[in-house]
Amino acid sequence: MIRVLHCITTMAPGGTEHYLLRHMQQTSRECLHDLVVLRSTPSPLHAQCEEYSDKWTMLGMESVFDIPRVLREFRSFVSARRPDIVNCWSYFPAALSRLTVGSVPCIWNMRQSLSGYRNEKWATALAQKLLAVSHSFPDRWVYNAASVYASHAERGLTSDHYSIIENGVNTDEFFRDEAAGARVRQALEIPETATVIIHVARSRPMKGEAILEQALSVLLSEDEEMYVILCGRESGALSRHPRVFYRSYEAEMRPWYSAADFYCHSSIHKEGYPNAIVEAMACECFPVATAVGHAPDLLDGVGMCIMPNDVDALVVALREAQKQDIDRKTIRERVLQEHSDQRAHLAYLSLYTSLLHPVADQRDLCAE
Repeated sequence: MIRVLHCITTMAPGGTEHYLLRHMQQTSRECLHDLVVLRSTPSPLHAQCEEYSDKWTMLGMESVFDIPRVLREFRSFVSARRPDIVNCWSYFPAALSRLTVGSVPCIWNMRQSLSGYRNEKWATALAQKLLAVSHSFPDRWVYNAASVYASHAERGLTSDHYSIIENGVNTDEFFRDEAAGARVRQALEIPETATVIIHVARSRPMKGEAILEQALSVLLSEDEEMYVILCGRESGALSRHPRVFYRSYEAEMRPWYSAADFYCHSSIHKEGYPNAIVEAMACECFPVATAVGHAPDLLDGVGMCIMPNDVDALVVALREAQKQDIDRKTIRERVLQEHSDQRAHLAYLSLYTSLLHPVADQRDLCAE
């Protein structure tokens, strides 16, 4: 078996964190997975970290003053676990690996599009600049969408050795479950005939929360039969609205997507491969999204894309979506044909094998 040591900044619920756990679970027959989490932020995903990893640890990096200790502890963990491959999920883990992993084959795994240093925290921008200087260090750069690769290449965050491996979703887990959706509607006292819009994202400015809430406020005032579910935060500007429901975190999202008719994605920038869009599509929700990251490719022919940061455009798109003659089975079929996570897991396994047993010109072996 291949021993893979994964390093990630935090396990707070998000697209990268959920995908990493799925990857560890789905490749457990071929790989032994160890996990290092740099920050010790409490998370409901920690139980799954325990379940899917052979060994995992949190290093408690909360400030720059912790870096010398974290470097020592990470180096000791690598020495003790003796991984075949180190897979670093984003900038801080990649920067850490530059100083700690020695000759172990290393992957730098980038998960979001970039839109300028002004949109980054200073520490993240610094880490990106350090990686650009060391761009030839990793054995492979991996990006989860072509748009992510393009935005990183513009900053020198790549090399000749790169792969594009899209996430995909587990279509056995995400499907239209009418009974579960009906239970959600019943619990929230949403009528069967009502229109439901759902949005799933962590609470971050890049997710366009303010734009979304402004647009939804307009639509809710126009249509008394419209309801909204916002998953990923406990409260917001529409908290007092009787037809808006905020949910901080749900371990099982299928019932919530199944209760909805439309999925709205309002990100402003820095998106890569937006998992929630594909999860919602697998559950036959009609998607309306801003044209950020990989969203335009995902929605081509099965949804509606608009420019980001535009309240009026979002209102118009959601109005028009409700007038569409929607073939929901076609939406799911797109996911089944092009975005099953099994393809991604096989691509990673192929990549791991190629790094351990290189042959001539394996550069794009796993590129989609």
